Amino acid sequence: MLLKRFVVALILLPLAIYLILYAKAPNAKLVLNAMLVVAAWEWAGLCGWQSRLVRIAFTLVAAIYFLLATNTLPVFGVFLRLPIKALPLSMYLIFLSTILWISVTIYTFFYPALIGLWKSKLLRILMALIIFNGVIASCFVLFTAVVDGRLWLLLCCIIAWTADTGAYFAGKRWGNRKLAPHISPGKTWEGVVGGLVVSLIAGLIAAYVLNLNMSYRLVPLIIVTMLAALIGDLSISMLKRTVHLKDTGSLLPGHGGLLDRIDSLLAALPVFTLGMYTAMPEVFALHG
Repeated sequence: MLLKRFVVALILLPLAIYLILYAKAPNAKLVLNAMLVVAAWEWAGLCGWQSRLVRIAFTLVAAIYFLLATNTLPVFGVFLRLPIKALPLSMYLIFLSTILWISVTIYTFFYPALIGLWKSKLLRILMALIIFNGVIASCFVLFTAVVDGRLWLLLCCIIAWTADTGAYFAGKRWGNRKLAPHISPGKTWEGVVGGLVVSLIAGLIAAYVLNLNMSYRLVPLIIVTMLAALIGDLSISMLKRTVHLKDTGSLLPGHGGLLDRIDSLLAALPVFTLGMYTAMPEVFALHG
């Protein structure tokens, strides 16, 4: 299993870095839409739908929505502003997504209380809408409204990736105290600390290599992003557990489905982008 994970990561990692740094905007948009469609198909499984026809219908509706969202947000996102600050419409969506992740974080401490509520298909559809909107808006902001936005996007991914890796190996080596046994029995507090340390070191090194803003504010940004990545992972695990799924799919050998691979980024991206806007507004080309 570990070998499969390593081989898949070895193939996907260079491809992901190339797409983030060098793909032209239309191609990047195409890849984002394709990933979101696959994620929507897998999310239909998290809703508990067994019927292939229902899942296809859900995915088609989602695909149409994604196509509209990724093509209209760049047009309207820059011009619609909040009444107090010059904040693009996309930041509304990012803020809403962040609020959702904070709510989910609080709930994980009480799981499996109110499990009936979280089994609601309507709630899961609403969650998907907010989460995917947050991802689309974050990518839009980082690609168009941030100086060296592609490099910042890569930094966010590095933080999430290394947090996963650090937590996995630290948990395997020193894991003893369970983090959330009712949600993901394999995760431990020692793993969290390991993921935090590894992602912090990797994030600072990456920021230096990429010649990004090395302000002291980068440290809390990396920490918060790493914690968001952890919550994204736990949240998808929680949703899988309530519908008795081990993986969201089988697209990636050793990893499971696409959602199993990008779950941490679903939360990390909006939190990272909002954190940047709050702590480092000077990197926003359209700020003010």
